[in-house]
Amino acid sequence: SPLIVLRDGKPYAGLGLPGGRRIVTVTSQLAVSLLDFSGTPQQVVNAARIHTEGEEPIQLTKSTPPAVVEELKQRGHRVEILLSLGADANAVIIDSKSGHVAAASTGTSTGAMMF
Repeated sequence: SPLIVLRDGKPYAGLGLPGGRRIVTVTSQLAVSLLDFSGTPQQVVNAARIHTEGEEPIQLTKSTPPAVVEELKQRGHRVEILLSLGADANAVIIDSKSGHVAAASTGTSTGAMMF
């Protein structure tokens, strides 16, 4: 389920991962990491992930900062720490001025990028 980001009407980024229940939350987090926090493709695909479908527990990856985990617990949430959350992710950024392409996939991804 890809997400294509345009900047000034030109392709800027592509993000995605295979389907499943967590695709909505993970794809949104990929976009936030890229657009709001200016992450590189490698940082985006490796960022901590959080998932909830409205019911407890809130699922977090083991790379979630301990302060975030503790804050959620302090607020009364039940937390479940997982090794991974969602499928392998892919991210690409295209600099339309220079033509430079930066891309990354999580370690086990077998995806390919095509233009």
